[in-house]
Amino acid sequence: MGATLRDAGINWNLAPVVDVAVNPTNPAVVTLGRTFGADPQQVIARARAFVLGMHEAGLRTTLKHFPGHGSSRRDSHAGFTDVSDTASLKVELAPYRRLIAEGMAASVMTAHVFNRGIDPWGPATLSRFTINRYLRDKRRYRGEDRAGERVAAAIRSALEQGRLSHKRLQLSLARIDGLRSRLPR
Repeated sequence: MGATLRDAGINWNLAPVVDVAVNPTNPAVVTLGRTFGADPQQVIARARAFVLGMHEAGLRTTLKHFPGHGSSRRDSHAGFTDVSDTASLKVELAPYRRLIAEGMAASVMTAHVFNRGIDPWGPATLSRFTINRYLRDKRRYRGEDRAGERVAAAIRSALEQGRLSHKRLQLSLARIDGLRSRLPR
């Protein structure tokens, strides 16, 4: 899989899913076969093998969906998903604890789930508390230090090779600035 992605010019795989299958009827990740199982130790072992295989092929990876989507009763892509009463944080955070500690987390994608046990005000994807206090401070997640440099180098290369125009880049940056200006400070 890694070689196929690399041959297609992809260098960052937004996987693996490290959600633990807490709810066997979960429609978002479990029934679709997107998880490595209900045992967090199996999830850790399989995710580690996946990440190492991608690294061997020269790809970066993303652990997802933090802090866990495996206990939900709804698919967060179909609407608001509250896991406050179904989440098992000790179980669902185990893959993140271990894989982050082992340096296996180039990036982490948050889940579109609400868990009042972590943040009583907002879903993980929009929660500064979940991302900064819980993921970065408590889990000591730092991400891949060179990720920003890699992105900048890829943009420079695309500009130099004519695959990206300066005008297109400026339009994209303007959209990002517009979005940032609407975010709460």
